[in-house]
Amino acid sequence: ILEALWQGYHCINTAFIYGGETTEAQVGLAIQDAIGEKLLTCEDLVVITKPWHKSHGHEATMECLKLSTKRLYLRL
Repeated sequence: ILEALWQGYHCINTAFIYGGETTEAQVGLAIQDAIGEKLLTCEDLVVITKPWHKSHGHEATMECLKLSTKRLYLRL
């Protein structure tokens, strides 16, 4: 993921459940590394994530997305 950011990718598409719920954390660490290396800023990046299908309804969706943003080391 970090290599993709080095190559110029500025859009990351992930989901709550990808990789047995571990992918978001890996993506988040790569984003933090890229920011730490001054490769990009949060404003340069588009991150797309999707809630798990069991998270239907406003409250459940928001809770799932809050967990995703926490895993990604991002803020809503």
